[in-house]
Amino acid sequence: MIKKLWMEIVIFSMVISLLATAGCSRDDDINKLRANIGAFINIPAGEMALISTEKLYVKFDAVTSDSRCPTGVACIRAGEATAKVQMKLNGETSDIILTDNGGTDGMSQSTYNLYKLTFQIKPYPKAGVTIAPEEYILNIKIDK
Repeated sequence: MIKKLWMEIVIFSMVISLLATAGCSRDDDINKLRANIGAFINIPAGEMALISTEKLYVKFDAVTSDSRCPTGVACIRAGEATAKVQMKLNGETSDIILTDNGGTDGMSQSTYNLYKLTFQIKPYPKAGVTIAPEEYILNIKIDK
């Protein structure tokens, strides 16, 4: 009887411990990348960042296309790179596509809700060099 009660207490403790761990915020584990509003942050492909002052999560999923004219090549058109990004604010997640126009070293802009996004997809293509999907970085600044 005591052995059975002891076993139930141990199992109950383990279940409570697991539930408590599952319910904790994982910001520190998931979001090693953090920035304040108005600051640039580099987000590697597949990673998520937190704009701490806004509780805004930004996940750079991947570059979906990159037709930017490589440096060292003469092109008729500058091309563009597009990136799939997930934005999460107040528990609501939205998928957005950011388009970085080629041919310039400047930044591109877009909007999400009341936020202005200034960004650049790096690295810029070079003639004869292939960029692996995991090598892409989204350099982004979010302002109100």
